[in-house]
Amino acid sequence: MTSPNRRTFVKGLTSALALGAVGSATGHPSDGEHPNFSEGHGIHRHDKTKNTDLVGFHTLGNVGSESVSGGPDNPLYGMITDVWLEGDLGFVSMQTTSEPTGNRGVAILDVSAYTRAESRVELENAEMTVLSYIGNETEAGAGNSVKVSDDGQYLVFSKQAIGARYGRPASPSTEDQDAPGPNVTGAEVYDISDPGDPDYIGSAQGPHAGFHNCFIHQIGGDYYVFGVQGVGTGTAGVQIFQITDAGVIPVNFWGGDDLPVTDYGTNAVGGLFGPIPGFYCHDFFVHRDPKTGTPLGFVANWNFGTVVLDMSDPTDIETLGRGKMNVAHYTQPAPALVDGKRLLVAGQERDESPEGGPTYSGYVNLFDLDAIIEGEGFTSVEPLAQWTLYDNVEFANGTYAYSPHNHDVVVDDGDTWIVQANYHAGVRFLKIEPPGEGGTDGWHIAGRRVRTTDGNPIRQERKDLDGDGEEELVTTFETDRNGVFTSGFENARLAEEAKAYYSSHVEVPPESATDDNAFPNFWDARSLNGVTFGAGQHTGLYALAADPMEVGTRTAADVSVTRTDDASAFTSGQTNRIDYEVETDEEVTIRDRLPSNWEVTGGDATTTYDTGDGLVVEFDETVTARSGSRSVFVTVDGAADEQVGPVQFSVEADPSRGGKDWETLAGSVETLFVAPVST
Repeated sequence: MTSPNRRTFVKGLTSALALGAVGSATGHPSDGEHPNFSEGHGIHRHDKTKNTDLVGFHTLGNVGSESVSGGPDNPLYGMITDVWLEGDLGFVSMQTTSEPTGNRGVAILDVSAYTRAESRVELENAEMTVLSYIGNETEAGAGNSVKVSDDGQYLVFSKQAIGARYGRPASPSTEDQDAPGPNVTGAEVYDISDPGDPDYIGSAQGPHAGFHNCFIHQIGGDYYVFGVQGVGTGTAGVQIFQITDAGVIPVNFWGGDDLPVTDYGTNAVGGLFGPIPGFYCHDFFVHRDPKTGTPLGFVANWNFGTVVLDMSDPTDIETLGRGKMNVAHYTQPAPALVDGKRLLVAGQERDESPEGGPTYSGYVNLFDLDAIIEGEGFTSVEPLAQWTLYDNVEFANGTYAYSPHNHDVVVDDGDTWIVQANYHAGVRFLKIEPPGEGGTDGWHIAGRRVRTTDGNPIRQERKDLDGDGEEELVTTFETDRNGVFTSGFENARLAEEAKAYYSSHVEVPPESATDDNAFPNFWDARSLNGVTFGAGQHTGLYALAADPMEVGTRTAADVSVTRTDDASAFTSGQTNRIDYEVETDEEVTIRDRLPSNWEVTGGDATTTYDTGDGLVVEFDETVTARSGSRSVFVTVDGAADEQVGPVQFSVEADPSRGGKDWETLAGSVETLFVAPVST
């Protein structure tokens, strides 16, 4: 008889364990004030904040905590780009760095003091700590993007031969490009099971120019890496790789061949590239459909809009439709249903008007994802709502000063927020409002200051109405609503207020910045537990608490699950009993992914659904704190290696906050062999 196959998977405070490995110290000031906010540390606010507090800051200049090595006297000599959050860890990519902090690519941080805080008060003494760095040895490789798998197992870091600074070359050498290991421009993959000591496992080697952006996601039990190449005949699009025992191997390419268009016009992508005729691809995101669990891909496809893909089988992708817009720069869906609807958010990136002169600063668009997914054939939809910071503003070519850049979409205490990194305009907090909320008839993105009235406009000008240093477009009307002439704007009424924003920065030594871009300058922002982490390109990583968002909405759990199968090899048609022993400090729901052709025949009560890449088996009864067990009987089917997992858990969430948020247990995918029935 074959012995049982038993494996244990753990999700917990791995970052705290790694902290001891790197020997970093932490400390808090005795008076309760945050260590970096005193005059001696040079905080510089500009008075451009509203309903938002700076609760933490780290320059990323050295390993250690904010108070020990994260102040302005320990700057990073370089420029940071993406920020990503996974559990209690934060990850920040660096486009380029120089001595004395040279050859750095990604900073890995313990941010648990913020992501596990139960109230705003706890943030007063919270600190983030840099645990380790991933290097960047490629001379011309600008590190633009970092992403992490849902289970925290793997990290992908993309590099591209653009934006070289500090005297680095503008393109990779032949030796760099052809050399094995982390020298090429492309996407590097690391095992971060120990975040204090990342382990390089391979590179997704792209075209000569590398990848501008990247993503990683687990589909059907396998890990897939996605590299985005913007331009190039035959290479522009999303290149898809799989992490295998043999390395990171290419398995597919999506280049828009199935899109119902052949003429993309000219993609004016700003001073960095100049006008580019034809197809241009900028970014990519993967997300599980909150209704069906199906993996969906979202392509920021510039002037063709934001394209939606069915990624159930990454080697056989189905194109579903698009949200119509131009200059689609970054796209990310809402993580849960909003008023019963699936929604998609996509932002532009604008550096100037194509005609020159004043222009709008760039739209953030809200799309009906239900209509795209459920439509017949390829479905194109117009935005449900739009937001822009300025209708009529002028900024220098190539600066992108007031343009949107990357964003996060999060659910906080029942509300859905777009956390928008807006370059020089800082981090903006925009609320998605369903029809009827906030006095609107249709869908609305709230978070912009607008003054309006009735009558015929005779003059427009920009004025600082609130004394906060930010000008607004003011319209002077010929008559007020009662028909009385007015020569000013005194009768204009405030129709909507900005919810919250942070448009300031911490002063660092000027020589540590990569260039003379305006400060502040935020590339990316991510939120968890009511705390937002903003990537200040030339200064460091900011932790922000916005008044409209509640701190402490995330309930983190430390969970260990041991899965035991009857064996590791079966004959098709056999019954396999799978036992799950659970240890947890919170009440959780457990689920597993089995092959689609297996059938549940008994055991504890479960709910099953097919996500396109597997059969998800979710136990109906939660496991209470401390320990518990669940079992399921399945009939196995197949005639080859079959992948089981990953195991996931969820702390039961208030349905008003968007329902369950599943976390994946690292290493919980295993292969069972199924032999065909002999004839």
